[in-house]
Amino acid sequence: MSDDEDAVINIYFTDKNVLFELSSCIVVSRLLEGEFLKYEQSFSSDHTTLVNASKDELLQSLERAILISRDIKKNPVKLEIGTGSGIVMTSQTETGTSREEIEVEMDGNNLTIAFNPKYLIDALKVIEDERILIKFSTPLSPCTISAVEGNDYKYLVLPLKLNI
Repeated sequence: MSDDEDAVINIYFTDKNVLFELSSCIVVSRLLEGEFLKYEQSFSSDHTTLVNASKDELLQSLERAILISRDIKKNPVKLEIGTGSGIVMTSQTETGTSREEIEVEMDGNNLTIAFNPKYLIDALKVIEDERILIKFSTPLSPCTISAVEGNDYKYLVLPLKLNI
């Protein structure tokens, strides 16, 4: 796209394709058939655990945990929510083990859940708020990350199954 506010983009549709014509290039994309995944139900207000956390603290802890992981192996990070005054985050790989405690405000049931840390990091890096809300239901249900106030964004992150 152009930085020029007056630039014109022509968009053409057919039954199966969409074409974007810009001043310097043409982009053609195939439209998918069928019904899109009904993701709205995953954002229900039905949750058993609610965490209000510092986005930066959580992000920094995840980035440290991923340091001992190799990209080839998607080693999970385990979150034990409700342990003490917050979250105990652990990651265990062939290279080593990391363990950190993060203070959070928590409401609801204690929960142990695992994630690919990259997915959480990807969401947290683009959030500008200082604090975030994370809603959990079960160890195998997706969590949602949203703003403490307002509806500016919602992220859905799928967990990994823990081999205990």
